[in-house]
Amino acid sequence: MKKLFATGILAAAMILAGCGGQAGSGQNAADTARDISGAAAGADTGAAAGSDEAGSDTAAMGGESVHDAADNSAANGDAADNNAANSSDAGADGAQSPETADAPKNVLMVADDNAFIEAETPVFGSSYFRSDIRSVVFKDTLADMPEDAWDVSEAQDGSVMAWVAQDVLTIAGEGGVTANPDSSQLFNEYSQVTSIEFNDCFDTSNARSMSFMFYHCQALTSLDLSSFDTSNVTAMNSMFANCEGLSDLNISSFDTSQTESMSGMFYNCKSITALDLSHFDTSGVTSMKEMFSDCHSLTDLNVRSFNTAQVTDMAAMFKNCEALKALDLSGFDFSHVERTRLMFSGCTSLESIGVDSLSLPAIQESDDMYTGTPLE
Repeated sequence: MKKLFATGILAAAMILAGCGGQAGSGQNAADTARDISGAAAGADTGAAAGSDEAGSDTAAMGGESVHDAADNSAANGDAADNNAANSSDAGADGAQSPETADAPKNVLMVADDNAFIEAETPVFGSSYFRSDIRSVVFKDTLADMPEDAWDVSEAQDGSVMAWVAQDVLTIAGEGGVTANPDSSQLFNEYSQVTSIEFNDCFDTSNARSMSFMFYHCQALTSLDLSSFDTSNVTAMNSMFANCEGLSDLNISSFDTSQTESMSGMFYNCKSITALDLSHFDTSGVTSMKEMFSDCHSLTDLNVRSFNTAQVTDMAAMFKNCEALKALDLSGFDFSHVERTRLMFSGCTSLESIGVDSLSLPAIQESDDMYTGTPLE
C-alpha cells in the first residue's frame, strides 16, 4: 500500500489541504471558496471561447461552486461554535446548557480543504492515499478500534475515529457518526472504492453541502443512500459527477426542498439507464447546468414534476444523452432561464420534447441547443 514517506512533503500537503485539527475552520473554507472561484472563472472563460460545456472536468466543476463554498464557510463557522460549546464547562454541577445539549455529537471533520482533491490526497490527513482505499464502512461503536486508529472528529476529542485495514476504511463513533455541515468532497476521488456501507450509522441531517461528495468514484457500481436526510442541503452540484460505473443509485429518500444548485449533479454517470426524480422538489434551484450531461446510457428520465421557476442556467443540461428518445418537460417554466446553450446537443436519438411552452423571455445564450439531434 502506497504511503507518504517524505515527512516534509506530507507536512506541506497537510498545511495546504487544511488537514488535521484545523479542518472545517472558516479561514480554510474561505480559501476553498477562492480556489473554486478560479475553477468557475476558468469554466466560464472556456464557454465564452466556444468550447464544449462539458468538455473537461474543470467545466463540470464550475457553475454554482463559488456560492456553495460561501455557504459552507458560514456552516463551518456554526459547527466550530457548536464544538466550542460542547467542550466548555457548563457549570460547577456539570449540567449542560440547552444549546450544548442540543449540539450535534460525533461530528466528522471536513474531509479536506483542498478545492482540487486528487487520488493522491491523504485520507483525513493520514499517511493513506484516497486511491489506496477499496471499501468504506461506517460503524456505531469504537469497541473494535485498533491502536493505529486516528481522530477524525470535528472537535478533535476522539468521538469519531478512523482506521484502515486491508484497504478498508472504517469510520466509527459511539452511537454513530454525524455528517459535517460541509460534507462536500467527502468521498471525492476515492476512485478505487467499490462499496460504501453506511449501515444507518451516518446522520446527514446536519449537512448543508454535498457538492462533489462522490465525485469520480468511478469503480462504484451500486450506491444506497436511502438513509440520507438531505432536508438541509443547499448544494448538490457535481454530487455524483464522473461516477462512470454507477448503474444502481437509490436516492428515493432525498428531500431537495432547500437545494439551490444541481449543476453537474449526474454529469458523466454514463452507466445509469434510468432515473426517477419525480419526488425532487426543485422550487429553489437556480442552476441545472450539465445536470445530466454525458449520461450516455440513460433511456428513462422522469423530470415531469420539476419546478424550474427559479432556474437561470440550463446550459448543456441533457448534452450527449445519446440513448434518450423522448423527454417530457411539460412542467418546465423557462421564464427566468438565461442560458440554454448546448442543452440537447449530442442527443442523437432524441425524437420528441414535450413542452407546454418554450418561450425564453430572459434568454442570453441559446446557441447550438439542438446540434447533433434529429430535431436540429
